Parts: sequence; structure tokens; C-alpha cells
Amino acid sequence: MKKLTALAITEPKPKKDYSTELLYSELFRIYDQIRKERRIEVFGNLDFEVVEAIDNKKHRIAKLKGNKILVQLNAVRLPKSALKYIIAHEIAHTLTKRHSRRFWKIVEAIYPKFEIGQNLLMKYGRRDYSKRRA
Repeated sequence: MKKLTALAITEPKPKKDYSTELLYSELFRIYDQIRKERRIEVFGNLDFEVVEAIDNKKHRIAKLKGNKILVQLNAVRLPKSALKYIIAHEIAHTLTKRHSRRFWKIVEAIYPKFEIGQNLLMKYGRRDYSKRRA
């Protein structure tokens, strides 16, 4: 008697799910790299959540909420340096809320060349947001 085998056909994942997983993996990989560099002690574990929008504000790309860094889905298009800047920026917010001189020293301690990431975020972020408004 011949055995019958059935192929399990699964629906292809929607692009959004793939992008979400891709961004989450990249964020976590960068965060892990920052922790291994030991430039700053991160207390507790941070996690990431990829979201469509943050506080219904189109211009906000990331936000610290408790022990999670919320990151907008369209950040998936950003270069690694911009993502590293976002993470360093939000980690700094775990130590100080305002963008004071101390805050920027913390960002620099985490990511000494943060201005490169900051400039790339401005460059690529503006391009993304101008497309969304059109």
C-alpha cells in the first residue's frame, strides 16, 4: 500500500510581519552589541516593540516606555548607524529624561560617533516622512 503525503501549504507572511521581525532582530542585535562593548551599564533588560505609530505622532520614530523601546515600523529602512543612535538615545533616557548636557554625554559614552547616526536619521527620516505626508 502506497503512503500518501500531503504538503502543508502555508500562507506567505504579510510584508508587515516580515518587516517587523527583521527590524526587531536588527534592533536586538545592535542592543546586544552595545551591551557587549560595556561602555555603559544597562540595568535590567530592555526589550523592543515595533509599532505602526507612537502616540499618534508621525514624526516620532522611537520612545522609551517602561523597559521597552517602542520603534516605528518604518525605521526598518534606516541604516544601522541610525538604529544604533536611536537605541543609544533611548538608553540614555533610562538615566535622564531631559536632553541635558548629561544626557548627551551618556549618548556619546554609548555611541561615540552618535552624530553620524543622528545625521543619517535626519536624512533618511525626513525622506520617509515627506513621502507619508504626500
